[in-house]
Amino acid sequence: PATRPQRNITKDASRAHPSYGRSQSFQRLVPPLGPRTKQSSVPLFQDEDSERALPEMGAFRKLLVSVLDPSEFLSTGMKFGEDGTPYFDDDTSWSVPAMLRIYLYNPVYPEFTSVQQFTWAVIIGITMGVFTATWKMLIERCVLFVWKDIPTMLLKNGYFSSLEGGFPIYHYMWICPSVMGAVLSYISASLPTPIPGQNEWINSLHARGIQEYDTFWQLFLLSTAGMASGLSLGPELPLVLAAGMFGSWLGVLCKQSMLQARVLNLTAASAAIGGFFGFPMAGALFVLELPHRMGLQYFEALSPATIASIVAVLTNRLVTGNDVTGYYEYPFLNETLPSEIFTSAIIFGLFGGAVGIMYAKAVMNLKHNI
Repeated sequence: PATRPQRNITKDASRAHPSYGRSQSFQRLVPPLGPRTKQSSVPLFQDEDSERALPEMGAFRKLLVSVLDPSEFLSTGMKFGEDGTPYFDDDTSWSVPAMLRIYLYNPVYPEFTSVQQFTWAVIIGITMGVFTATWKMLIERCVLFVWKDIPTMLLKNGYFSSLEGGFPIYHYMWICPSVMGAVLSYISASLPTPIPGQNEWINSLHARGIQEYDTFWQLFLLSTAGMASGLSLGPELPLVLAAGMFGSWLGVLCKQSMLQARVLNLTAASAAIGGFFGFPMAGALFVLELPHRMGLQYFEALSPATIASIVAVLTNRLVTGNDVTGYYEYPFLNETLPSEIFTSAIIFGLFGGAVGIMYAKAVMNLKHNI
């Protein structure tokens, strides 16, 4: 009888980013570490491939990597079996390193579990909430500077005249975008590494799961200047690209597989869109639909993307301090809710989650013991 050909996992895994290391693949069926008898910790930032890449780093980056590497701390209490397989005793499950291994990162088994994935979704949401709030305030200040402060100064110094004069101030409306567009286009074309666009982000998401993040600051500065100068560039694509770079960096940093790195990429982009515009569900679904070849969603990233987007919206509101208002005005609804109401919502949510966890564990213990 005909047999179904098996999928070549090794071939597919070779498409992943080189920084992942040889132990990364689509399905981690065996522990990523073989027998080890001499080392007491598993470096987070190094593996067989990254050791060759470390000499190419600058001195500051090497120092930063060595200082921030928590692998030795997370490997506290690690023991080795008779065959050299690393393991941890059950009596260390309530220590600080063990809690970090459970909820954040385990250097022995680096692939994120569901609990770790949701924890990182909350962290990404908080990070993107602060990032989008800061970026939005920066854009608004730059818009006021370009379209209020500079025209006022030029009119005061006589470069422009009033509406009845020979060179009215309204000519600034086409001069500024034209000049800024030409300057920004020249800078963008002169960069040694081109800033990726939407197609490049989608292609890298399908091919490797991550996006190169070495043009983050160029993208941030040029997109901010473009939006402030009145160009047609909107914040959607810069948000997706910048947040995708952050998610990709996190995937490489934690040595995730291509599938998990893709989820981190989409999660960060969803949080950025949701936090900036204040639409948690719409932001998550928009990002999950955008790169799909069939116009569907990446359902494997739906839960972490939605959680990160909701957390980003809450964090953005708390940072900006904006009142909770609607997008339409009704004569009988003229009051707003303060932004501090989200603090109460977070406290009640954490309390409800803790009660639910204790109740579920109690029921499981009763079923097991009785």
